[in-house]
Amino acid sequence: SYTGSFMASSVIDGLDLENRFAGMRGLGFARMMDVGEEAAAEAELARNYGNPFAVWPVETDQTMRTPIVLLEPQDHKNESALGYDMYSDPARRAGMMGAMAADAPVASGPVQLVQETGEEKQHGFLIFLPYRLPDSEDVAGFVYAPFRAGDLHTAALTRALALPVVVETRDVTLEEPSDLYRSPDFEEIAAQSEFSVERAFDVAGRTWRMTIVATPAFADGRPGLGVIALGLISVLLALALSATVRFQMDALESARGLHSNAEKSLKEKD
Repeated sequence: SYTGSFMASSVIDGLDLENRFAGMRGLGFARMMDVGEEAAAEAELARNYGNPFAVWPVETDQTMRTPIVLLEPQDHKNESALGYDMYSDPARRAGMMGAMAADAPVASGPVQLVQETGEEKQHGFLIFLPYRLPDSEDVAGFVYAPFRAGDLHTAALTRALALPVVVETRDVTLEEPSDLYRSPDFEEIAAQSEFSVERAFDVAGRTWRMTIVATPAFADGRPGLGVIALGLISVLLALALSATVRFQMDALESARGLHSNAEKSLKEKD
């Protein structure tokens, strides 16, 4: 409802996503429904935003849909994602099915976010959390957060201290690894550097492998540190990324609670 949308907008504005949750593009809700029920989702979108939005893509080979009916903060890029049926995409669908099976936050594999409409596109991923109606075991949809992988890595590499390294991160959950992020000049520096190290870690049910390579600035004034220092940096960097995503997953849990309260309020009103 518009009341629920207003509540979500107020709370998410208070979260200060841009400054406190680097990489998170917003918080949203995707309604789960059978194919053929698109009119109900479009009516919900009209109530939430006061404008007509269609469920898209029009055609699907699935029996279910999960159109985005709520996505905050309200801006031009997020508006372009409203109505998008995430269940129509294999990577997003796998993430949602994993979240249902685990009843916990689960990340998708690398995707290009619908919001990536500019020239400098980044890889992204989404974290899904199943939402059940009050007093019901049925999954009514998914509270979710879209992430820009480039922004997430940039914050981890530079926010507290500018680290003298370049990194490449790949999702290696499946047999065919997928690119998530690569620092500018990574390949050139990797070909010349003496020091590199790899770290694998879990991000909401996915396995990421990060290759960290020392830049020429790394060795300046640090004779003898070499692999030991780089190993320490790699651990700290992996922990920083994991902690950042974990912190943002807590925000996702809070958003699920907010949506549950909004649904209860609507039920009581009806």
